Amino acid sequence: MLLVGLGLLAVIVVFLVAGRVRRPAPLSRDEFVARLDEFLTRRHGAEDWDAFCDEHVVDPELFAAQRALCCIDEQYPPDRPGELCNADGLALIRRYRDELRGRAAAA
Repeated sequence: MLLVGLGLLAVIVVFLVAGRVRRPAPLSRDEFVARLDEFLTRRHGAEDWDAFCDEHVVDPELFAAQRALCCIDEQYPPDRPGELCNADGLALIRRYRDELRGRAAAA
C-alpha cells in the first residue's frame, strides 16, 4: 500500500514538473501586436485564431485585449468562408493593435 502511494506521488510530481517546463514564455506586447498584424495582413487565417486566443499572456492589458477579441469570429461573422471575420471585426482588431502599439511607444 505504501509503495502504491509513493508511486502515485511520484507520478503527480512528474506531471507537475513537466507542466511547468513545457509552458511557453508569455507573449510580450511587441509579440502580441505582431500577431494582430499577422491576422490583419492575412498571414494567419481563421484556422490560427484559436491558437492565438490560447497563447500565454500575463500582462493584464494584453489579457483583456485577448479576451475581448477571442470571439471576434462569432461577433463579426466572416463574409466569405475561410476568413476570420468581416470588415467591422478587422477594424476592431486594428483598433486594439493601434492602441497597444501606441502605449508601447509611449512607455
